[in-house]
Amino acid sequence: MARYLVSINAADDTAAQSAITTAGGSVERTLSFGLTYEIEATAEQVAAISGLVVSEAKDTAVTAELQGATFTRTHLDKCIHYSGERAWNPANTGTGQTVYLVDTGINTSHQEFAGKLIVNLYSNFMDNDSIGNFTDEVGHGTMVASVIIGDQIGTAKDCTLQNIKLFNAVSGSVTVGEIIDALAAILTHHNANDNTKAKVVCLPWTIPSNAFVNAKVQELNDSNLVVVAAAGNAGADVSTVSPAGVKNIITVGSFNDSLQVTSFTNAPYNSTTGWINFGAEVDSFAIGVDVPAADYANVSNYVDATGTSISAGITAGIVTHHIERSPSENSSWIKEAYLMEGHSSALFALTFDNANASVDYDGVYKSMATTKNVDSRVLTSKRSGRILNVQSGQTGTVNLGISADASNISVLAFAPTPPFITANVSTGEVSVDATSIDANLSPGVYLFAMRGEVANATLVEEYSIGIYTSDISELSESANVTSYYYDDDNDEYDEVVEYQTATPFQKP
Repeated sequence: MARYLVSINAADDTAAQSAITTAGGSVERTLSFGLTYEIEATAEQVAAISGLVVSEAKDTAVTAELQGATFTRTHLDKCIHYSGERAWNPANTGTGQTVYLVDTGINTSHQEFAGKLIVNLYSNFMDNDSIGNFTDEVGHGTMVASVIIGDQIGTAKDCTLQNIKLFNAVSGSVTVGEIIDALAAILTHHNANDNTKAKVVCLPWTIPSNAFVNAKVQELNDSNLVVVAAAGNAGADVSTVSPAGVKNIITVGSFNDSLQVTSFTNAPYNSTTGWINFGAEVDSFAIGVDVPAADYANVSNYVDATGTSISAGITAGIVTHHIERSPSENSSWIKEAYLMEGHSSALFALTFDNANASVDYDGVYKSMATTKNVDSRVLTSKRSGRILNVQSGQTGTVNLGISADASNISVLAFAPTPPFITANVSTGEVSVDATSIDANLSPGVYLFAMRGEVANATLVEEYSIGIYTSDISELSESANVTSYYYDDDNDEYDEVVEYQTATPFQKP
């Protein structure tokens, strides 16, 4: 007999536990994930469980690569991000938002963390008095935490950072069961603290691809959590590692000061053509070379940090900006908005230092970690991204919340509304009438754009509306739903291969 972690496809908890006991196993613990258990059983009994989805020996040892590297001193302005201007003065700072960081702990005595909201949520290491040990004995967690919540170098300096200590060595020795327990602690806390509000999970490490870990990370993603993971630093196929290989999360690669994607960033690999489609599975990129980060060993010192873990931390902080700006939106909408906002910058700015990279720009949706600069000028309270999903045969409305300071508002001619969508430029109300929509157009995502003038600036927002036939899952990322612009000259729908937001990118 041995301890196993199992997930069951069953009608309810009673049925799931019955399937386990019928096969000869015994339930030792129920995890916070849906129908997931720690059980005592033989391998044969596990295999005999009816409805078994995925299983793993609890004590299966894995080695995590903590995705950060070389340390020397550098100037802090390497932590600048690009959003039309070079000035690092973000409009949002993560106020009221939550980031869960799963790492090596944090040295909270560093000057970057003075007055910061860092909460010790879970530790895989217990002192003799049964109090969790949250100290950082490696430095990795302190570095990543500093680019998230650091007072001078953090992208979300006003967020609440939940500290989950999973590792205590550079080697990253850990078991699958320990990883699952840490992820379960996140889900439990999220569910107990308004799970209708999107929160961010930062996983700046990789392990060899593990089906059970992937399944639980996917559950986090499906539970209104935006999961941000490091792509990895091995220059290897990203599909061979977890959690980066999970399709629906935000997997982050690194670029350098020249806006080149680094050759050490894991990426998709095609056995025939070699490295291909950066951005198809690696969703976003952020600065990840010589980034200033807090030194865990000296509370007033900084080190240069290189690696996709730093890029992931920077990105996790920036994702909170989107939640702060759109607090009522769910995690899927937040992810889409984040990727779309950084798409135009990535499209025109990113290059690759890997000579073997073959980029299929028709199939790549790459993005950069960008954030809006401080600017009181807004066209609408609803920002670019998905604003409404409507079932075919039904109607729906949403109000964009047009700014009182906006004037000369119009729907752009290059992206008009389809006949079944009406946008009132006076009131900001968008109406959708899908009662008689052509069945061939569902499911689909339909894009249009609005322009207006605010304080002598011309602002553009690009919106999308999803139409599904019978189930909203038809519009999920895994469904690969088609996006369209309406061509009013020819009264037809043109498939969108690649689109970008209107925000221009200006190199510094």
